[in-house]
Amino acid sequence: MTKLWPSTLSREEFARLLGVEPSRLKEWTSRRVIVPVEHERGRAGARYARQDLGVGVAIVELQRQLGLNSEVPFQVAQELAPLLRGLYAWNARPPKDGEPLRVIVVAEVSPAPFADVAEKLDELAAA
Repeated sequence: MTKLWPSTLSREEFARLLGVEPSRLKEWTSRRVIVPVEHERGRAGARYARQDLGVGVAIVELQRQLGLNSEVPFQVAQELAPLLRGLYAWNARPPKDGEPLRVIVVAEVSPAPFADVAEKLDELAAA
């Protein structure tokens, strides 16, 4: 018989499952991307919902591709959180193979910086 997964995890357990240092999870918490569900009584520390592991996996994978300093993984993870939180509910196991989760990022960039560079190119050409 398969044992049930714990519903909450300590910061250290959560980080270990994702293969990251607890300090990275602390950063995610400060950004409010992953929020503790409770604080352990009588001990320093917080407990995190097992369902948030999906959000953590997405952040880790996106940071691996885009870099640790990129804001995009946090923005994407927040947008996808409702979908990702269902991956580890009720001992449900995500498939190991199959179609990857494709994330398409749409970024809005003002035309002003492009126009500014064009004006500077005009100035450079006129000099």
